[in-house]
Amino acid sequence: MNTRTLQLATIERRLARQQSLELDPGRRLKHASVAVILRSVGDDIESLFIRRRENPRDRWSGQMAFPGGKADPEDPSLEATARRETLEEVAIDLSASARLIGKLDDLQAIARGQLLPLVISPFVYLLSDAVEPTPREDEVDAAIWVSLSKMFSGDLNAVYYHEYRGVNLSFPSYKVGERYVIWGLTYQMLQGFFTLLTR
Repeated sequence: MNTRTLQLATIERRLARQQSLELDPGRRLKHASVAVILRSVGDDIESLFIRRRENPRDRWSGQMAFPGGKADPEDPSLEATARRETLEEVAIDLSASARLIGKLDDLQAIARGQLLPLVISPFVYLLSDAVEPTPREDEVDAAIWVSLSKMFSGDLNAVYYHEYRGVNLSFPSYKVGERYVIWGLTYQMLQGFFTLLTR
């Protein structure tokens, strides 16, 4: 599968037959959800990313991510968490403007090299209406659309260097323009998505 055949019909078909991995079904750990929001633009498919606002209390401060966050006790489901967080962070009502087309494997969160007692569930949505994100300024620094095809084909492949406790570490990433680098947990989710598309 290459850039020319990365089509929504193929994505929907692969997601429909995907039996996603569910971690911690007994809910002993904390849970969070993210929304992988897709839209069709000409011959391309784009996905929405946010840049988290700098915050010393946020483990992933300043990083690129999918809209999402931790589950609240009032949320009826983890999918509802993704919809609520998306509405709060970028003012997109997925219930009205998109449809759920699948779920990717759960991922246990990691920060500063340590696994955290937090499981993240990525839900994939396809926009049915032409809507644009409006970032919530106290949480989101920016919201951008990125070509899924360019990431899938390797056109945006890069290496991200991150210093931690005096040690320079390198991570695979996607570089979008001069300002944005997608790495870490979000990069892992994308790799899982792309692996699904090549099965």
